[in-house]
Amino acid sequence: MTTTSHPAAVAQSGTSLASPQFIADVIAAHESGIDVEDYLGARAHGTGDFELRAAFGASLPLEPYAAARAAGATAAELYLLAGEFPVGPASQRRPTRMAGTFTLYATARTHGVAHHEFVDAARNGIPLAAYVAARRHGATHAEVVEFNALEGYIYGYAIARDLGATHAGLIDAQGVAIGEVYYAEALASGITHVELMEIAALDQRLVCDYVLDRRAGYDHHSAMAIQRDYLTRSAIRYSGTN
Repeated sequence: MTTTSHPAAVAQSGTSLASPQFIADVIAAHESGIDVEDYLGARAHGTGDFELRAAFGASLPLEPYAAARAAGATAAELYLLAGEFPVGPASQRRPTRMAGTFTLYATARTHGVAHHEFVDAARNGIPLAAYVAARRHGATHAEVVEFNALEGYIYGYAIARDLGATHAGLIDAQGVAIGEVYYAEALASGITHVELMEIAALDQRLVCDYVLDRRAGYDHHSAMAIQRDYLTRSAIRYSGTN
């Protein structure tokens, strides 16, 4: 259910509050079991009465359906989308269960995501909210799919892209077990990608201490020297126990 008021919905849809046809549509929708607020919210997005009645008959969530239509989706795409996410036999609950998916879909379409890309993300098991966030922050469909295939954390990937990290950089960071957000924050603090890869190549376990040293004011050369010295001393201590 939405919080869109009747007058607000009418104003947004460009339909006159006094229009006999609009009033008749609202009354008829209510009498046929459609929630008035949902109906008004959907009409506010510009979807007509006949199409909304068809969507209601198919147990689709009305306002998210209309929002997706306003974002460029076709009716056929939305019916296909519903078929991708079966929700069991409780048809009376279906609109509520589908509302979140349709809302994400509408947001995705607003940011240039194609229907087949959204569906493909779902079929690849990518968390859809994270997928949409990553796309909003500049990632392509292929990039998100690739990162997911490497078992990367898509929520972290989306945040890292928002912070300015590149896909290629995050792929490298994933390969040396540097967390997505940690990697992006390290870059934001002035550490370069090449520097992070160098310390990771020396020993992945040293990355956190290296970053702490850099944030404390050491330059790359000095921070690397500290970590090499630590490795040397650790090796000496270890050999002395045998």
